[in-house]
Amino acid sequence: YDSVLHVDQIDKCDILICDEAHRAAADSYARSFSAIQSPLKRFGLTATADGRYDKAEWMTEGLFGPVRVNIPYEDSVDSGSVLPIHILAVENPYGPSPDLIDQCTQQVKKDRMALWRNSGRNNLIAQVTETLRGKYNDPQALILVDKIEHALVLKQLLPDYTLFHGDIDEARVNKLSRQLGDVSGFLMSQSDRARMLAKFESGELRRVIGTAILGTGVSANECQIVTIASGTGATIQFRQSIGR
Repeated sequence: YDSVLHVDQIDKCDILICDEAHRAAADSYARSFSAIQSPLKRFGLTATADGRYDKAEWMTEGLFGPVRVNIPYEDSVDSGSVLPIHILAVENPYGPSPDLIDQCTQQVKKDRMALWRNSGRNNLIAQVTETLRGKYNDPQALILVDKIEHALVLKQLLPDYTLFHGDIDEARVNKLSRQLGDVSGFLMSQSDRARMLAKFESGELRRVIGTAILGTGVSANECQIVTIASGTGATIQFRQSIGR
C-alpha cells in the first residue's frame, strides 16, 4: 500500500496486489489509488477488513471491489497461518469502560493518549505484567504503548525492561527531559534499534517496552506475554497489534 505511491511506472502494470489493504483506504493513499488511470486489476489482502470506526471497509471495497475470498478464523488456525491466542482481560479501575469509549467523540479518544500520566493505571500495568511473568519460567514479555512518554514512565516502574522506540529528534528529547527528567540514557539510536530488534525477534531480549513501531511487522515467536497498555481509538489497530 505504501510503495504504490512511489512507483512512477504504475500505468505499465496489469495487476496490483496490495497487502494491508485496509490501510489503503486512508485519505492520502485513496487519492493516489484513485489517480491511477490504467485499467489494472486490483487485489487487496487484509486480516481485518472490518471494525474501523471510520468505516474504512466500505472505502476498501470501493478501491478493490467486493470481497471474493473470506477465510474463516478457524480455517486459518487449522492451516497454520494464524496462531490462536488467549486474552486475559483485567478490570481496570482507573479508566472508562470499553463500551463508554466506543461512544466517545474522536477528540475524547485523542485526549486519552495522555493516559500515560495516570500513575494508578501505570502501576496496575506493571503489576499485572510481572504477575503473569511470575507464573511462567522467564517468559518473553512485551508491553505495547502508543507514546514514548508512556514508555519512559513504565521504564521507571520496570527498570529491567528495555525501551524500544522510533526516531526522536533533539527538540523532542529536550521536551521529554523537561517532563520526565534526563531521559537520554534510555533512548536508542538507529543502530541500537536494529540490533535490539534482532535480539527481540530471536528471543534473546526477554523484557521490552515498545511503542507502536513494534505493533506491526514483527516476528517474535517466543513472546508469550503482550500487555497492550496504549489507548487507541481504532479497533482495527488493536486487533492488528494482537495478531502481530
